[in-house]
Amino acid sequence: MRVTQTKGNAAESTAETYQYAPDGAKTRIRYIPPEAYGPNMGVDLRIEDSELSIPAQGAATLTTIYDRCGFPAEALAHGARHELIARAIYVCDVQGRIVEEKIEPGHEPASGIADQFPEEVRELMVKVVALHFMHQRVICIYDDAGNRVEVKRDMGPLGSDSRRTRYDGHGNKILEESESVSRGGMDFDMNGNEVPQTAKTNEARGSVRFDYKYDDLGNWTEQMEWSSFEPDHKEFLSGMIWVRVLTPPIVDEFAMVSIPRGAVVTRFLIQAKWRAAYS
Repeated sequence: MRVTQTKGNAAESTAETYQYAPDGAKTRIRYIPPEAYGPNMGVDLRIEDSELSIPAQGAATLTTIYDRCGFPAEALAHGARHELIARAIYVCDVQGRIVEEKIEPGHEPASGIADQFPEEVRELMVKVVALHFMHQRVICIYDDAGNRVEVKRDMGPLGSDSRRTRYDGHGNKILEESESVSRGGMDFDMNGNEVPQTAKTNEARGSVRFDYKYDDLGNWTEQMEWSSFEPDHKEFLSGMIWVRVLTPPIVDEFAMVSIPRGAVVTRFLIQAKWRAAYS
């Protein structure tokens, strides 16, 4: 099966293709159009419900392989020459939720980036990209209701972070706490090795608290969001208010119809049509 797309007066192009095996396994290939100004720096390569964005700026396709239960098993980012840039591996529980994912370098991990550099430094770029950006691992933990309550991310030489989330009885998150240790700014020698004591390390903690107002059907009609980030802030000092207007017809989309005013507390108007309200 092939999915096509058109933009403006441009010719029709293939966006995705799907292949199905006799045992029910599925392969989805996403085609990534090249950017006019170089590699796809702004393209977020990830599959549904994944916490990891695949670092493959030169990718032309992303091939996701699903098992016969429909759960993701592997995603492969290939360049224009079909060179393998990066591989993502997924482990799912019996419900199909991702409990572990990790990224490994392909045989040309700097494709698209290294092409912009002179030949004499390309090998160096490949080594730096492979060692510092292509080794990531995430562990996800769920509660009995299926909510993702904890995420632990190991980014190798670039640091680590974690996120813990609490939910109310409606399944909406009420508190999200995060901690991170990041490394960056390091220098490398001519062999691609990190120069000791050149990296800068930053530690950060943050919290986001959510308060809700609900209608008689259990749908929230107003969400108040308060944020605090250390070491700059010790309290919940800034926030936003999201307001829902529940109106038919019944669809599952959200439409933002106003723009934040930049105040400490910012109000949004969102039209939301919930199946539960009109079923």
